[in-house]
Amino acid sequence: MTVRRIRSTGILCSVALALTGGLKDAEAADYDVGVLKCRFNGSDAAIHFGAKRRLNCTFFPRYSRRKERYHGVIEKYGIEVGIIGKRAMSWRVTSSERKRLQRGALTGAYHGATAEASLGKGFAANLLASGPDKSVELQPVAFQSQDGLNVAAGYLVLTLKRRN
Repeated sequence: MTVRRIRSTGILCSVALALTGGLKDAEAADYDVGVLKCRFNGSDAAIHFGAKRRLNCTFFPRYSRRKERYHGVIEKYGIEVGIIGKRAMSWRVTSSERKRLQRGALTGAYHGATAEASLGKGFAANLLASGPDKSVELQPVAFQSQDGLNVAAGYLVLTLKRRN
């Protein structure tokens, strides 16, 4: 990784942190309970001041071999300029209790900030606040890999619904 790319990624993370006002509060979740991985398919070429995209997500729980699949929708409010190809992102999932989560525990809406840039292969930082009941969090930065030529920043809402 070049110094320029490292510096750019650091700047993106700083912008995203500033937009959310920090990472965690005093009641933040403490126990690592798994990983959520999401994929976007298709490509997009445009200037957006708001965008809505569907994604497929899989939760890999730490305390079980049974993975869970979720339908997801990402809504971005801000500016996005460029051409974007396929993308993938992942979050560490934490809980306030050290136990196996109930099926569908990630269902709900998560809010935060996003900042991204790519020239060929690129990166994004997505910072999200805790989930609907604050017992589960997507910790707090998801680094996203993507192909394309793109710059974006704004407010992000990720909504997850368990697939049957």
